[in-house]
Amino acid sequence: LSEEGAVQVFRPISNNDLIVGAVGVLQFDVVVSRLKSEYNVEAVYESVNVATARWVECADAKKFEEFKRKNESQLALDGGDNL
Repeated sequence: LSEEGAVQVFRPISNNDLIVGAVGVLQFDVVVSRLKSEYNVEAVYESVNVATARWVECADAKKFEEFKRKNESQLALDGGDNL
């Protein structure tokens, strides 16, 4: 479903959770419905305290690693492994 662009999947770097990002609350219901009808998967979702996603880049590898270390609990990778 994420390949279609309807949602994005994020993987926090500090744990094994998955976060599904969507524009609009109804999109989550669409995902649950499609998982059931197309893949026979029963899914439930719960909200997380995230409102905005930002992509982070830094030319200085040392500063980038320091930033990641200090903010690890707030960082996730997208489907392309971008921070």
